[in-house]
Amino acid sequence: MKRVYTVLFVLSLIVTALLISSPASAQREMPSVDERIEELNKAVDLTAEQEKKIRELYEEQANRVEEQASERRSSRRRGREGSDSGGRSGGREGGNRMGRGGRGGFGGDHMLEEILTANQMDKYREHQSQQRTERSLERYKDQLNLKADQLDEVKAILVKQSKESEKLMAGMRDMEQEDRRAMFEKFREIREGYNKEIAKVLDKEQQKKFEEMNAEMRERFRGRQ
Repeated sequence: MKRVYTVLFVLSLIVTALLISSPASAQREMPSVDERIEELNKAVDLTAEQEKKIRELYEEQANRVEEQASERRSSRRRGREGSDSGGRSGGREGGNRMGRGGRGGFGGDHMLEEILTANQMDKYREHQSQQRTERSLERYKDQLNLKADQLDEVKAILVKQSKESEKLMAGMRDMEQEDRRAMFEKFREIREGYNKEIAKVLDKEQQKKFEEMNAEMRERFRGRQ
């Protein structure tokens, strides 16, 4: 069961990268344990016992993320010291290790289901969806210099994207590995489709910048694999 949750943790990180097309999001570090609990409390009123259990969960996840990052750095160093083929193999080895051990779900979604009530989970997921939309919208506003009417249109597109993606995420838990690969492709299709809708709202100069942002995001994502 722990391995299942860790796989879901890795999947959720990848999906987040696929859905948010801004390079700024790729650079954002994982929030601290206290920040994650504070964010969760904005959506639901945690009891003292719930907060204690969630803190333990988040601390375990943070330790696991650091271990995985250290493994990937070591793998890359071994790759650079070896031949070109050895480097590629090392990179794959580091990526494959991400799914081993620990418990997962960025924000603890799947483990949270064992701690929170159903009503709390509904509120939490809605809050997370709204937060992702607002963060993306703020980045687009700043980096693309969106006008007021453009903001309204882009926000509507992001809301639709978030809802469609949430439906797919809900079905990932019991999937086999091959099905997950197909799901990743579906997430890419969703992102690319909504990116096209956003591009239609932009002027030519904004479209050029938007494509540059997406290209940088794709490059950063490939670098993490």
